[in-house]
Amino acid sequence: MKKIERVNLMGELYNPYPKLPKNIRQIGERDEVVRLYLEDYVNTYLKRLYPQGGQDLRVGLLLGSSEVQDGTPYIFIDGAMEMEGVTEEGEKVAFTEAAWKRAYQSMEETFPKRTVQGWFLCGGQGSQLSPLNYWKQHIQYFSGKNQLMYLNSGMEGEEAIYMTSEDGFYRLKGHSIYYERNQMMQDYMILRKDAHRVESGTNDRITRDFRNKMQDRKIEVLKSAVRSICWAEPAARCPWRFWRAAWSCSIIIIR
Repeated sequence: MKKIERVNLMGELYNPYPKLPKNIRQIGERDEVVRLYLEDYVNTYLKRLYPQGGQDLRVGLLLGSSEVQDGTPYIFIDGAMEMEGVTEEGEKVAFTEAAWKRAYQSMEETFPKRTVQGWFLCGGQGSQLSPLNYWKQHIQYFSGKNQLMYLNSGMEGEEAIYMTSEDGFYRLKGHSIYYERNQMMQDYMILRKDAHRVESGTNDRITRDFRNKMQDRKIEVLKSAVRSICWAEPAARCPWRFWRAAWSCSIIIIR
């Protein structure tokens, strides 16, 4: 018996596969080259970020972690942080030493223990952002393996995610959105001076949407439990189990 328990423990400690998020939804096709998991608050921030006050472009860093399993990279993005003073007229980007210094200082304060997994570029409505226009910057500043380039044109515009490959740029066929509390990203969105403009309605709306999604998930799980109890032991034979499960569902729904 002890030997079996030890094997199970070692299996947990040395599990070779990445720990994947539980609550996810697929965007596009399932990509076999790279597995990208984008946290929902980050996804919302990027899709609502667009130039203001004479800007042509907004640029920043994708933050998170990554690991490789059986030759397939798994990338988890739970942070997105805008870089200041790196855009120029005509949708051009010019990184400076001072900008990088400010960015890394902000990373340590706002997104501790996260590493740069790539960058994002968000253009105005109708803009046609091409990865070829930013090839040199990507190779120079994001030369690490499996570094991403996220492009989005305009409010709720079409998004595209690329990574470098042997032939140039590879466009991901799809990725996964996952849901968690992600307090770091919430705090960043609130602290940003343009947080209300980016989110199109305050952080309360995003928080409410997230809680509703998690609430729906809990309700579905509890309903499934009730159905399982009814199937295994009909209410006529074991009524107390049925009503206890039903009561639990009602408590969650009321909350």
